Amino acid sequence: MNTLWNNKHSANSMLLLIFTLFSVTSFGQVNKDSVIVLQDLETQLPSLDNIILIAIETSPYIKVEDASIKARKQEIHLARKDWQKDIQAFGNYATGDQKFGVTYGDFNRQTNFLNGYRVGINVSIPLFDVTARHNRIRFSKAELEMAERNRDRVIIELKRQIAAEYNNLLAAQTLLKIRSEGLQNAQLVYQMAEKQFKEGTISLEDYSSVSNNLFMAESNFEIARKDYNTVYKQFEYLIGVSIGSLIKQK
Repeated sequence: MNTLWNNKHSANSMLLLIFTLFSVTSFGQVNKDSVIVLQDLETQLPSLDNIILIAIETSPYIKVEDASIKARKQEIHLARKDWQKDIQAFGNYATGDQKFGVTYGDFNRQTNFLNGYRVGINVSIPLFDVTARHNRIRFSKAELEMAERNRDRVIIELKRQIAAEYNNLLAAQTLLKIRSEGLQNAQLVYQMAEKQFKEGTISLEDYSSVSNNLFMAESNFEIARKDYNTVYKQFEYLIGVSIGSLIKQK
């Protein structure tokens, strides 16, 4: 009984030693297919302030606000020229003899008109249109100011979201690195345990425990990878450009 316990204890100690040594020597290493993903984004990306400036120029949220401001300015422009619709130009040309006579009692007079072109401008502006036009301009200016203030509000909210998502991205990458290293450690320990189990130097219970650790490490890695990819794409959608293009701009 003591001999069996000693063998089991020796096998467990060997597995722990292998795991510890591998953890020390493999820190910072990543799988070949994860090298690009796990490079430190914080050192590759521009500063957070520069990212925010880029996002303000490219973000679809800001573009919507810019379009709204442009529309308000156009409304003011049209309202200021609204009085021009009441100006009418006219012209005509007449030929032949044109006379008219006026008779009143003993008074009788005939007048000849010269023939040819006649042009003119007729302006008729209702008083209501004058006051209404002024009110429309004031209303359009108020809408323009509201659109500009709303753009400022969107920028503040965008800055807040970018700062939060930026840190979420870095945290997700750090966690993915940890899970990747943990998975590699678990894989190595499992390979050694599998060999020892076949040789009969460890029990089925110990081998099952190592197998469960590997399954847990694989599960944690897949969850971390999913979370990282989700945060990665969300950050791109938020700023309006790809992270790859940000890295190239640095």
